[in-house]
Amino acid sequence: MSDIRKALTLNDETHDPPGLQDDENKGKVQIFLNEAGAGKTTYFTWLAWRLSTYDRSLYVIKLIALEYSTDFERLEESGIDHWNDTQFVRLLYRFIHLTLFVPSVCRRTIEETDIHRTEADRCGELLSLSNGKIILDETRTKELTTKQLIELRLFREKFNRQQLVLILDGFDEITPYFKDVVMKCFARFANFEGIRRVYLSSRPQDLKEDLKKAFNNCKMNRLKILSRHDVARLLHLCLAVIIDDYGLCDEERRVNFVTVLYVLITDVLKDSVTVPLMLDMVLVTLLSAIREHVDFKTGTISNDILSSTELDMLQLVRQFIDKKLEILNIDKSGTTNSSAKTPVARKRQEQENKRIKERLKLMAMYALFDSNDRAKLLSSKDKALAIDILEEVMEGEDQTGIIVGVQDGVPQFAHRMFAEYFVACWLYQNVARFKVESVFQSRTIWTDTMAKVREFFNRMILQESEGCNLHRAVLDKSFELTRGIVMRDLSSVTVKDKVGRLPLQIDPSNVIVYEDWLLERIPCEIINHRDDLLRWNALDYAFVFNNNIAIDALVKCGVQLSVEILLQQLYSNDTDTLFVQGSVYAWNLQRCGKLDIANEILASVVDHLLNERKLDIYKPRAKLNSLTILEFCATYNDDLAVHRFVRQVGEPLMQNLAAGLGDHLFQIAFEKKAHKVTKYLIAQCNLPLPWINDIRGLINAVKCTIEENNVQLFKILFQQLCRQREVRCRSESDIVDDIDEKVYEPLEIEIGLQNECCVHHPGNVQLPLPEYTFADDTVEEYMVEFLVTTAVHTGNVSIVSYILQKMKTIVTNRLIVTVMRLLPKTQPLCHKHSIPAFKHLLNKTIDLRSVDEMGRNLFHMIAQNGCFYMLPCLIAKGFHPNEINPKNNWNGFQYLVSSLDVFGLRVTKAFRWLQPYFVDVLLDWKAEGENAFNFAITRSQRFVAQTLFQTHYHSSSDSERRDALYDLIAGITDRTRSVEQVQQSAKKIPGYRNYTNNSNQSINNH
Repeated sequence: MSDIRKALTLNDETHDPPGLQDDENKGKVQIFLNEAGAGKTTYFTWLAWRLSTYDRSLYVIKLIALEYSTDFERLEESGIDHWNDTQFVRLLYRFIHLTLFVPSVCRRTIEETDIHRTEADRCGELLSLSNGKIILDETRTKELTTKQLIELRLFREKFNRQQLVLILDGFDEITPYFKDVVMKCFARFANFEGIRRVYLSSRPQDLKEDLKKAFNNCKMNRLKILSRHDVARLLHLCLAVIIDDYGLCDEERRVNFVTVLYVLITDVLKDSVTVPLMLDMVLVTLLSAIREHVDFKTGTISNDILSSTELDMLQLVRQFIDKKLEILNIDKSGTTNSSAKTPVARKRQEQENKRIKERLKLMAMYALFDSNDRAKLLSSKDKALAIDILEEVMEGEDQTGIIVGVQDGVPQFAHRMFAEYFVACWLYQNVARFKVESVFQSRTIWTDTMAKVREFFNRMILQESEGCNLHRAVLDKSFELTRGIVMRDLSSVTVKDKVGRLPLQIDPSNVIVYEDWLLERIPCEIINHRDDLLRWNALDYAFVFNNNIAIDALVKCGVQLSVEILLQQLYSNDTDTLFVQGSVYAWNLQRCGKLDIANEILASVVDHLLNERKLDIYKPRAKLNSLTILEFCATYNDDLAVHRFVRQVGEPLMQNLAAGLGDHLFQIAFEKKAHKVTKYLIAQCNLPLPWINDIRGLINAVKCTIEENNVQLFKILFQQLCRQREVRCRSESDIVDDIDEKVYEPLEIEIGLQNECCVHHPGNVQLPLPEYTFADDTVEEYMVEFLVTTAVHTGNVSIVSYILQKMKTIVTNRLIVTVMRLLPKTQPLCHKHSIPAFKHLLNKTIDLRSVDEMGRNLFHMIAQNGCFYMLPCLIAKGFHPNEINPKNNWNGFQYLVSSLDVFGLRVTKAFRWLQPYFVDVLLDWKAEGENAFNFAITRSQRFVAQTLFQTHYHSSSDSERRDALYDLIAGITDRTRSVEQVQQSAKKIPGYRNYTNNSNQSINNH
């Protein structure tokens, strides 16, 4: 209760939004990704106010994405790829004009809004962009009204002074239909110097990577979920506004009431209470119950406050809708509470509410499905009725407040969740159609964007299903509850809901039910069960959801795979979705070792596309980002699909490939690093390589052939690379086998350095060497070193030798150290298999005994910054770990221990392996200056220090070891420090407690 009291007394704080300060040079585009109901729209409304009040010179424009659907549709149809900057500036002017001067766009017809578009475009013709600044053609301003001229000049001044801020709310609402064109538009806007900041909100929906690619200088943000204090304070503030009597209560009663309400709501809603929209719905739903069951004057709360109000997600939305309709029936119809409760009035209200809900279901179908899907789902009667309803809504006759307008023939719900709820109602009403109509087997209702619809639909089914607690736990995505139910009662996995689904089938997007601990407990015949909804088993659902984890787990369990059902799913889609999904199915099957079935699926899909759908493989397709089918394959590295088209189209396609199409596909494949397609075009289609425009892609392709040990293809690509880089290469006839067979002789090294053999941090390299990066962005600058390193990493000595000879590369210690820094450092890795390649490099270097500017020999450099498995190779070449660098008197021990490997075990395990070589260090470890123990401790290598101490004092008594330990600690710490500080230093030594008894007395004696 003290937390609640504290929350109620807190003052509201104003937080600065990201990107507010001028000195924030990172993140010109601020993107907010949150699920539905997280408060994005409310936050953006506040953001527009905050930005305007923080700096009144800013011109803050808040755009709602859905309101510009007409513009986006036309832009997509006309194309904007070849637009210049001036055209985008004029487009921006139009958007701002519509925002400022055309309120309630959703309530206007396209014809009405086109009048304003024409006006904006006519004014915009006077604008042009030059050197990043907008120029207004003053010679033509006489044609404008004063209002138009002021608007133009204001836009120009704010743009040229970099005071224009754009806020785009609800990007996800126009995906996937206008996703690409909107990202292109706003990416160009963001590139203008005149735009200070761009803010964009969206549901995640797998859009994060697309947004990152579209906006170079962007920062991803996420609105925080409401904390306990936030929820309590929000309850307090809302009650203070909504209920007058609440404000009359003293502080103690307010705290008591908010505490009780908080506990009741959170107990029912669990984590959902942290979602602002849900909390708002709770308050709206409970408002009448609060007024009825709470006496604010006496401070009493009836136990019946929640008895008549069910509050799970489905019930919450349902009661929220009912409350909206009740308000419509009473407040907006002019009746009173008492008259509305008569039997006749109630019956009339029930009939009217049923009629309204049926209309809302129909409108929701128009809101969430496109025209093609609606044509399959709705009857002619439904579509005719929908047109009438849309006209009524546009004329303002909808009074529910649930639909706020119509845009381009699409009803705009006050919140998407309402549309999702009513679509779920429609699906539940038509559940008998699922197993007889193909549209329900398509991706139409199984995409990520329909997740909330399916959740509502599933909860409706579970309301009429008995004993389905495990289903509910899976639907709630509660691992603890799911595991607890299964562990208590294994038979719960065999319970079926009303439509015959097992818990494994209710939410195929949830990976909880596909974990080994659960699947191992379920007999295969149960997992193979087919439901009554679609006659699908768990694997069929996993495929339609593209759930890779589920597919892997179920195939591993031996679940029956039906090619017939998978093809039915695929053929139920439109042409583009059919092809993409077919490729995804084949990819998943190939991953699971089902290559034969993958080829069977693809062969059927390609045959169906060519013969039934009459697919033109050379025609750009809008849903495939305006790529042709073959360009799409090359872009996404789908060699299996290319193979099927080549096989089934035959000679006409081969002729087109030879006539230039092949060159075009090569360019795409190299640019997108689609190595499998490159390989197929060369090896299976026998196409010659053209001049490759993307040199980085060519280098990457060479790298892939090295990793695959595809020597023939490697040589083709490598020689092409050398030609394009104009490298004077050695002829093939001059390349000899210069590999000493002794490099393959094994070195017995068993120290267990999995994923830890290399030093990641470059801090001690002290040489201008390239470093490994996952992206390989600068690989062109050190191409030879990069490719040699790739061959060394894979342990391919013959390719190492070939590259060095072909490019006439002289091996030096500098090259070897560079290879050490370029070795991949991402897990899993272990370079023990690279030892033969290490040996070959050492055999070929011309300056094996040279030292660098700091006096370090090759052993020193590798010990400090390289791969451990190179050290035994160096010892075999005559290096000794005790060799001294005369410039600083360090030997191999110091260089090993000083490597920046504080958290890994490389230093510890390498030291133990090298310990026999460090006998002098162990015998003379207390020499003048910094001794070995102190050296290890001060560099955070405590396990090395422990090994040194134990080795040196293994035969000493406990008291002698204790005294020696404190001598050593005192030598590290300043003698003026306190006893407690010395103790703290000692505690960092592993095994400290084994050596110390009566520690305070021992330290005091020193």
